Amino acid sequence: MKKALIFDLDGTLVDTLSDLAAVTNTVLFANGYPTHPLDAYRQFVGNGGRRLVEEASGETREDVVDRLFEEFLSEYDRHCLDLCKPYPGVVETLQTLKRCGMVLAIYTNKPQVQAEKIVDCFFKDTFFEVIGHTPNGPKKPDPAPLLHILSAYSISPEQAAFVGDSNVDVQTAHNAGLECVGAAYGFRGKEELLTAGADILIDEFVQLIKIFNIS
Repeated sequence: MKKALIFDLDGTLVDTLSDLAAVTNTVLFANGYPTHPLDAYRQFVGNGGRRLVEEASGETREDVVDRLFEEFLSEYDRHCLDLCKPYPGVVETLQTLKRCGMVLAIYTNKPQVQAEKIVDCFFKDTFFEVIGHTPNGPKKPDPAPLLHILSAYSISPEQAAFVGDSNVDVQTAHNAGLECVGAAYGFRGKEELLTAGADILIDEFVQLIKIFNIS
C-alpha cells in the first residue's frame, strides 16, 4: 500500500488554464505581442511562468523575457484565483486520502507564492508540504524536492507515487524512482502521458481511491 501521494498542481488538482491564459494575454497585448486562444496554453504551461511567457511571446532576448515575466508575476498574483477551480472530486478525494493516513504533498513549477495562495484557498490544512518554484530553486523534472519529501517522512520511493498531467510530470516521477499516475483529464491529455510512459492513467481524480485500495 502506498504511504504518500505527491501531486502536480495545475492541470491535476486545479484547472488554472483560464487565469494563466488571460493574464499572459494581458501582458502580451500590453507589450505589442499577438495573443493566443485558450487551447494554445495547454502546450505553453507546465514548465514554470518564465517559460510560459517565453513560449507565448516567442521572445529569445533574455532581458525582455525577464521583464515580461515580472509583469506576468505581478498580474497573476492579482488574478490567480479569478477563474480557477478544483477538478471534480478532488476536494472530497483528498479528504478521504488524508483521513486514511496518507502523506499528501505538492510539487509544482508554479511560483511558490501563487501555489500557496491557491492551496490555501481550496485545500487549507490538507498538504504536509507545498513545494513551488522559487528563484534559483529546482523545478521539474528535477527530482530533488520529491526525494526531500520522501526523506522527511521516512518513505521509500516504492511507497509513493506522483500524480501529474504532463510528460514533465512523468519524467519527474521516474527521475525519483516513483510510479507516475497520469491525469488524463488535465491540460495535456492521454496521448502525451502514454507516450511519456505514465504507469497508470486516470480519467477522474476519484479513481485514486480504488487504484490504491483506500477505504
